[in-house]
Amino acid sequence: MNADGTHARPVVAPALQEWTGGSGTYRLSEDSRVVAVARDATRLLLLARQLTQEIADLTGIRIASPRATTGPARESETLLRFDPGANHRRFLLDWEAAAGRDYDVQVSEDGTHWRSVVERRGRRSAGQDAAEIEPVAARFVRLLGLARQTRYGYSLWRFEVRG
Repeated sequence: MNADGTHARPVVAPALQEWTGGSGTYRLSEDSRVVAVARDATRLLLLARQLTQEIADLTGIRIASPRATTGPARESETLLRFDPGANHRRFLLDWEAAAGRDYDVQVSEDGTHWRSVVERRGRRSAGQDAAEIEPVAARFVRLLGLARQTRYGYSLWRFEVRG
């Protein structure tokens, strides 16, 4: 919880793009559920199922199966919304010791066809790597690791995408 009484952005859900923390207490239970706005359900229910599984893996709590909704989220629900008009121009990667030496940040409109908007080659240290580009509209953003600095894979403290 933050000093002002609002909730901090969760460490779960790496695909989460925006978090609006409210006040009060939220406790996960088997009655909790991730819901998606009905008009975006085709795109978001897969993500909702993935988030539900990650919650179970991290907490041991098996929450209710995701569903679509036409109304507001209920008290025990976490609502996912899709913003098709997102423009991205700033990227921040905060590498742990197992950092990428060569990697691309890629964007996609459909989650199938990808194009690189940031290309990094020869990075030799962990820590923060920031990039600013001309704004690009995309629904999906991913990190494509091409070469590691260590034998331990890739590990990020955070990966921020901003407009």
